[in-house]
Parts: sequence; structure tokens; C-alpha cells
Amino acid sequence: HVRNRNNAKRKVLLFTDGRSQGDLVHTIERQAQSAKSNKVAVYAIAVGDQINENNLRALVAGKATDYDVDRSARYLYRVKDYPSLLKGVFYQTVSKQMSLD
Repeated sequence: HVRNRNNAKRKVLLFTDGRSQGDLVHTIERQAQSAKSNKVAVYAIAVGDQINENNLRALVAGKATDYDVDRSARYLYRVKDYPSLLKGVFYQTVSKQMSLD
């Protein structure tokens, strides 16, 4: 079964430390909401242990408050460092989840 490209699901995978380069959290919320309204699923891999949680929540959920924990389980992954991304189990988990959505 071949899917017409017009019907293809649009997804983006971001690698982030959750710290913005000057953008305020409401700017991140606005951009995430824009992606969602354009039917683009945003997945994020948070790298490190110095994560700005509000920015990360805004990125994945489109809002930093009233955060949906269930959505986080599907769209947000955490890893301690970049070398950990290369480990097969983590890579397979992210790839599988993205292909199922």
C-alpha cells in the first residue's frame, strides 16, 4: 500500500537541552502551537541534566502550564548525554514510537 505524499504524516524530532537561546517560553509555546495547527507532530529528545522544564514542556505540549503528562510519555524522551543516544535500545524505542504515531 503506497500512501500519497499529500496524506503523509509530518513529524519533526528535535534534540535539545531545553535551554533557549534567548527566546521566552511564550515564544516557544507559540511556535509549538503553530506546528500543531499545521499538523506537524513535534518529538523531543532532552539531552543532559540541566534541562529547563518550562521550555521543554512548551516545546512538546505547546504550553508550559497545565502540562499533559500522558502526551509527554509519547513525545518526550530524556537521555543523560549524547553518547547515550547511540545505544541501540534507546534509538529503537524512539524510532518505534515515532513510526507508530
